Amino acid sequence: MPRRPRARVFLGNAGSAFLGFSIAWIVFRLTQNAGHPVNPVLALWLIPVPVIDCLVLIVRRFRHGRSPFAADRNHVHHLMRDAGFSTVQLVLTLAGFSLLGGLLVGQAMRLDVPNPLLMGLFVAAWAGWCALTLRRRRACAMFAALHRALFAGWEWTRPANEPVDLIDEDDEPSFGGKRG
Repeated sequence: MPRRPRARVFLGNAGSAFLGFSIAWIVFRLTQNAGHPVNPVLALWLIPVPVIDCLVLIVRRFRHGRSPFAADRNHVHHLMRDAGFSTVQLVLTLAGFSLLGGLLVGQAMRLDVPNPLLMGLFVAAWAGWCALTLRRRRACAMFAALHRALFAGWEWTRPANEPVDLIDEDDEPSFGGKRG
């Protein structure tokens, strides 16, 4: 039986940049258009995963004296894959988190919760993510526990031949074998 490809499309760097640009353009259009007024704080909570992940990685790379554009395996999806999430489980979890965040903040806005408080919660989520992922092993262990809690007994598991990388970020060289 032929093996089905993992994905029909591989984005690569240009594709992921285009996807990020498209999402950012849609969010800016929604927040800066009088015809479709969406609060900028709500826009952040509709796409918290890429925004928080990007900000955390920029800070972490600067902290280690590396370019914010340097490649590594510290994105949230890499940590989750290394903790045992399959691609489907990963997509469901991250999309569910984004949907839940957007729905909760949307309802909070309907209840007239002040925008500075909601923005403060976003900054707190960012700071919490920074603290949780300071060490790669700790982040992978947290995601492994989340994986067991969410998907215990599911048949969608990672293929057994995929390696798991639990190297701490302090020991991990950037792609190319040197720090950069």
